[in-house]
Amino acid sequence: IKLDTFAWNNVLGKAIEVRDVAAFRRCLAEMDARGIEHNRQTGLRISDCESLEAEERALGTSDRLESPPLPQGWREHADPATGRSYFWMEADPQNTVTWNRPT
Repeated sequence: IKLDTFAWNNVLGKAIEVRDVAAFRRCLAEMDARGIEHNRQTGLRISDCESLEAEERALGTSDRLESPPLPQGWREHADPATGRSYFWMEADPQNTVTWNRPT
């Protein structure tokens, strides 16, 4: 299934809804990497993210909201349908996929 701009904008909206700037930026980068065109709604989502980032800076919360680095050998990817991050160990991706961030 090929996700279109409408679907990606919904994922971006969910990231904003849960106030997860990092997930928003990852999804936007994935969207760009796949060559998905931006439209007016994408621009509005980007503006929403920029406002959220400014709000976090003003409150001094951006550092607190950043995720810690992954342990060595682990990878992270945003699920395009939900915007939620999932993780896997590079050495054994079939048996290590998880929604929970490894520590």
